[in-house]
Amino acid sequence: MEPTSSQTTGEFYSRRKQEKANCAVCDDVGDGCHFGAEACRACAAFFRRTVALGKEYECRQSGDCTVNTIVRSICKYCRLNKCLEVGMRSSCVQQKRDITKKEESSLHQPDTFTSVDESASTSAIPIEPQFAPMPILDRMRLSYEKLEKSRNVVHRKEGDNIFEKKIPTVVNFRTTLIQASNEVSLVADWIEWCFEEFHTLAVDQKSLLFLNFAPTFMILERAYLTSKYGKKNQLVLPSRDYLQYDRLEEYFTDAEHGICGKKLAKLFQPSVELNENLHDLLRSEKVELYDFFALTVLIFWDHGLVGQSEECTEVSRNMKLAVAKEYLHYRKYYRGEEDPAGQMAVKVSILTCLQRVSHRFREDMSLAHVFDVYTIPANLYNLIVGRYS
Repeated sequence: MEPTSSQTTGEFYSRRKQEKANCAVCDDVGDGCHFGAEACRACAAFFRRTVALGKEYECRQSGDCTVNTIVRSICKYCRLNKCLEVGMRSSCVQQKRDITKKEESSLHQPDTFTSVDESASTSAIPIEPQFAPMPILDRMRLSYEKLEKSRNVVHRKEGDNIFEKKIPTVVNFRTTLIQASNEVSLVADWIEWCFEEFHTLAVDQKSLLFLNFAPTFMILERAYLTSKYGKKNQLVLPSRDYLQYDRLEEYFTDAEHGICGKKLAKLFQPSVELNENLHDLLRSEKVELYDFFALTVLIFWDHGLVGQSEECTEVSRNMKLAVAKEYLHYRKYYRGEEDPAGQMAVKVSILTCLQRVSHRFREDMSLAHVFDVYTIPANLYNLIVGRYS
């Protein structure tokens, strides 16, 4: 659909907004009635995941934490209570059934490691004896498998059978935004599962680390998944759905909302080339799961951030040192390399390319907002565009 000569760019790219009640849980833009209450997509997905997986939480404060668009992922106990208070009913969520071994094996298993029992509590993830020298990296591995199972619930359409194997499909930009919005809470869960040290920090310090980390991690994980599972011209998302780089106009086009993707495809073409360079780099360096985890630690436990407390800075430094030792142990004894320090230096150098792509990603999201083409979910906007601008 091309604009006529009488249409201005602003008119053509204006959004067709529909008035909906705000989310009764976090006050974000609502998405209709979910499980008995007005809710946004993120809170509906959170409630569905919690009930379907039988998850339990505890509050580390006084049980009355603030729940709003920006900090709704910080305390899941209070967020769940808010869901119940506003009228969400667990009976509306498809009840969990036993998973057969065949179905369970169809879920993504990172590399060749054994899966963790999804019923294990987040505070008592089992550690296999053979991985004893690497407690942090091993906890990350086991927690990542739990994250994958949560994704299997969240990245489904309402009414889908979560116990059937999900078939990856090609997605458009609007679907990518929705999935990325849902990923914010999932990744926040994963971080809490991975690092006990994170629980000791003040809420403002937790938020500082996560806000600094999440946008770059989105790029890193997509690049890792694409380097392992992507075919030519594909970018693989955490849901295992994918977008086609060679069909950008189709990717940005949204006929339902009257959006033509031609100009956006041309605008974002430089980002495609940057992303492809990053994917090629990860492939050429044969980045594996523990490489991915080590890079994740480096970008999460950043120190020297504005507003960072002395305690948080010290914890961050110690975590980096601890994981560096584990990673060297892994490369020396598990990979049998004669120069593990040199290999670590090569892998760490990937962060330079990653930062370039991350910077461009924030610019792209900011432009998408300025062009007023797509409504960026509020939690994603505050995480990426709000911080960038």
